[in-house]
Amino acid sequence: MSASKTEVRRFRLGILAIDGCMLSSIASSSDALRVAQKLADIRHPGALSLESIVFGARGQSQVATSTGLSLGDLADPPEHLDVLLLPGLMHGSPQEVIERVKRLQPELAMIRAMHLRGVTIAGTVNAPGGPLLVMDV
Repeated sequence: MSASKTEVRRFRLGILAIDGCMLSSIASSSDALRVAQKLADIRHPGALSLESIVFGARGQSQVATSTGLSLGDLADPPEHLDVLLLPGLMHGSPQEVIERVKRLQPELAMIRAMHLRGVTIAGTVNAPGGPLLVMDV
């Protein structure tokens, strides 16, 4: 189906920034969407709008990544998303993950609320050979 002159197809990806997240899982997802937007603009100018928005669940303006670098200028939680992307978290054991998740109550509440609104939930995993994307559709 081709887009008419007035029809713009839109996709909005929300990336939930969490303290200790892997910067690559945020940056690679956002960058991939920007590349796709550039290619769409070349092939079909104005027909597609791809947007990513990085935000936190706690109203914070920045988070510390797993490398210690700060990721700043976080947006406010958006009203509308097509997909919510959860970044990879650096951890050393399953027990460490369990303990970290216990401290993520605001993030879990936001994930639940978005899921109930029909937002698709996805997660990134950094693996040998490159990042993987896992989605609940």
